[in-house]
Amino acid sequence: MIFLRKIQALNSWWFLQHMSCRCHQFSSTTMKTILIVCCLHIAAALPQEGSITCSVSPVEIDQDAVLNCSFPEDLNTTKKDFAVYHYRDDTGDAVVDCWWLKGAMTCSARPEIRYESTVGHTFTITLQNISSSQTGRYACQIANYHQNLIQSCELTILSGANNSCKVSNVPNDSQITLTCFFNENVQTTQNNFSVYRHNSQEKLAEILHCWWVDNKPQCQVDDDYLYDYEVSTHLTMKIQKTIKVKTLTYSCWHEGSTQQQQAKCSLEISEEASEEDISTGLAVGLSLALTAVITAIIVIVILMRRNNWAFRWRKTRTSTDDAHLPMIKKESNEYVTTKTLQEYLVKNIKEMYPDTLDSCYFVPPVYFNKIRYEKQPIAGQVVYVPQPPDLSDVRHDRAMQHVLHCLRHMAEHHKEDMFVLSQFNYEDYLNNPGNSFLNHRLPVPARFTDKTNVGCFDILIIHRRFGVLVGVVKSLSDKDDGSEESERKIDDMLVREVSEAIAQVKYANSMMGHLMSDQTHKPVIQTTLMFPNVTWSSLQRALGSYSQVVQSLRECVNVKATDDPTHLCLCANHLSNPCAPWDIDTSVMSHLRNWWNRLMNQSDADSNMTDELYLNMIARFCGPATQSTLQLMDETFLQPKTLADAVTLTGDLYERLTLYPDMIEMLSEQRLFLVGPPNTGKTRMLTLAGKQWIESGHPLYILVSSFTKRDFMSSFSKTSNHTPTTKDIDETSRPFVTQVICNFNYKKEMKEILDVLTTQKRIQLCVIASEVDFPGKMHSVDKVIEKGQKRKYFKTFVESLSRQHPNLVLWATSSTSQNVPDGWKVQTFTRALTCPPAVVREASRTGADYFTPGAEILSLDCLTPTDGPQVKYIYHEMDSTGYHDCSLCGRKVADFLSKHLDNKGSKWDCCLHFVFLRLFSFLFY
Repeated sequence: MIFLRKIQALNSWWFLQHMSCRCHQFSSTTMKTILIVCCLHIAAALPQEGSITCSVSPVEIDQDAVLNCSFPEDLNTTKKDFAVYHYRDDTGDAVVDCWWLKGAMTCSARPEIRYESTVGHTFTITLQNISSSQTGRYACQIANYHQNLIQSCELTILSGANNSCKVSNVPNDSQITLTCFFNENVQTTQNNFSVYRHNSQEKLAEILHCWWVDNKPQCQVDDDYLYDYEVSTHLTMKIQKTIKVKTLTYSCWHEGSTQQQQAKCSLEISEEASEEDISTGLAVGLSLALTAVITAIIVIVILMRRNNWAFRWRKTRTSTDDAHLPMIKKESNEYVTTKTLQEYLVKNIKEMYPDTLDSCYFVPPVYFNKIRYEKQPIAGQVVYVPQPPDLSDVRHDRAMQHVLHCLRHMAEHHKEDMFVLSQFNYEDYLNNPGNSFLNHRLPVPARFTDKTNVGCFDILIIHRRFGVLVGVVKSLSDKDDGSEESERKIDDMLVREVSEAIAQVKYANSMMGHLMSDQTHKPVIQTTLMFPNVTWSSLQRALGSYSQVVQSLRECVNVKATDDPTHLCLCANHLSNPCAPWDIDTSVMSHLRNWWNRLMNQSDADSNMTDELYLNMIARFCGPATQSTLQLMDETFLQPKTLADAVTLTGDLYERLTLYPDMIEMLSEQRLFLVGPPNTGKTRMLTLAGKQWIESGHPLYILVSSFTKRDFMSSFSKTSNHTPTTKDIDETSRPFVTQVICNFNYKKEMKEILDVLTTQKRIQLCVIASEVDFPGKMHSVDKVIEKGQKRKYFKTFVESLSRQHPNLVLWATSSTSQNVPDGWKVQTFTRALTCPPAVVREASRTGADYFTPGAEILSLDCLTPTDGPQVKYIYHEMDSTGYHDCSLCGRKVADFLSKHLDNKGSKWDCCLHFVFLRLFSFLFY
């Protein structure tokens, strides 16, 4: 749709001059209508690309709504055109449209829209005096971004205390719009609802009555009214202007509401105006019908001139130094050549990867697992609940991560210059070249003559010296269950897996040859099979009786007829322990390196693999014209290509409120101690429980240590802010939250809090306490406690409070179960929810006191979203005199952050940030 605005911005005289000879009999208004209709066809056919989000909070009718756009790039730097669209009935309309002229941003907007005068990674607009016509989906868009990756947001109207309505008369429209606003979401409650037409104070007729059958409304509607069966907190009807009345008065009702909750709305309308509007509507309809007859002819002519229009528009709207849309002028027809596209991609690659020729990169930098989540609303929050996974997906994800762990370690240790691609599909290749490069002639998968569907490769390695390696990973295990038939079954499955993998690598070899067919000197393409859970001896045994399969494998890995091809397959013998794939010792490294040397033939580098070819291949597979997506938590994400992007996505995924099914069941408990190390979800559970009690009308007391209050209260405020539903609620009955700062290790403070709480005359007292065993500051009275004696002040406090309040509801968190009152239920958490496993491992490994005794990482069938980026170590080096130059270490940290995470929207997850600093300080002092 952005393209439509650009086409309309062309000089109208040019179009009319070229078309007047064919359509001189039509008026100027008709011609403009034709132009718009035809441009809609063109815009619908143009591809877009990108990953953009927006957010807008629900508001009351006639209030202002603030909509925020979040872009994956700084538009003030890239100078790309953008717009905000409103969608009703799947039809989009730009409410704000912005473009750049000589580096300055220019925007057009609807009268009811206010917008910021600047843009970066975000852009904010204000929709003033919200009405029902402004509700619906909104989407922020950037020119040339793929619309499948644009995430929309929904603007809804908050329900008031009464049922109200609004009647609006749009000039030159044959219909009047009636909008009802209910004080509840009728779609959710599924209460019957009706609309009445009035005369003075009496109800004349029930023009609409709806009831529910199988979660869908069934309605009776009067003939003069139109209703599309869409309802939530509001519904919209159309009224024909043929109604011969001077005043239209209506009211809306739903089952369960009273007469006092029904507010009427009216509209004055004359008979003359009605008839005139009908005539106008008929005239417009006939005009559009005549216009449609010639639309097909005009479309053909416009399509023939499309390239010329695009160039004229860019010439007037784009600054001469725009590096993002390089063009070559070629007489009457302007187009971007294939050479220009390749140069553009290489330029971008050098910016994305600072050490392209001298480092190894993994794309994506971290592997993302195939996981399924169900969204559940709990205490006003959206909670992501992991669902039972497909075990084949789990096995494949584990196998992929195992292989990638080992390859990364080898590449970094031996300083291999190469790019390793995973989670890639053939159709991703050059799938988003942008409108400026649509007519490029680079080979793409769509032009590959072999249409056999045999899957895609799992790993693609582009090596600076040795060419290309295509690998297919199989997750089959050769573990023997001890039965007589076990070995035979394993062999049969292995043969089938090998045969399937051979078909995949053969197809991949042919596809790679096709994609590089435009190169004068093509790279050497080597293929291999990877079995991280199968030993070499098992593979050799299974293939021993299948000479044809062995011969096919020889052809794949390109060995002599007398050689054993299984030696070039990656097997469990070459890799680390699958239970701890990240632990790679010197023995594993030696086996892995020997396999690599045999496979890549280190003594004979690929003479065709020049630096130019190396950069060209990386630019095509990893550049901006190739975009892969990931399906995570039932949402689509743009696959990260750089470490900055990977850290951002990892942080986003782990910030989501994720709870396992057994944790959700705990929310019905009234007395509970949550025990476990940090980042296992204790605080999340505590805040959700507190929010539930508040929503049930109970006051809440929060006991928190002065040393942990900042962390806990900030977390609590994100999920537990209580807002009354009406402004006139009785203050004496309003639920409230009381924060009490205390030292759980100080007997006097606990006694004072007990005195306060026992005086509360309430049927049910609700209390949550955070980290009750936090050591805090030693008071002088505590110094007399003998070494090794346990403080039990909180335990005594809880026991005394429960005697005073038999219906006491109390949850507490602790790192140990040593201070739990007798008979109190304890739940121990050991699964990290807010930290990726890579960070958890390093935290426990470096002595950061992450785990409590007995806590451990469980082996889960349901994997986490990702293992996470590697933790970066910055070592505190000393000179020969033992001097610590802290400023030098600080510069190293700054260099790493600016080079690899340089403020491109990336963010360290709170857990990543914490562990980074803990490791930093631990290694220094």
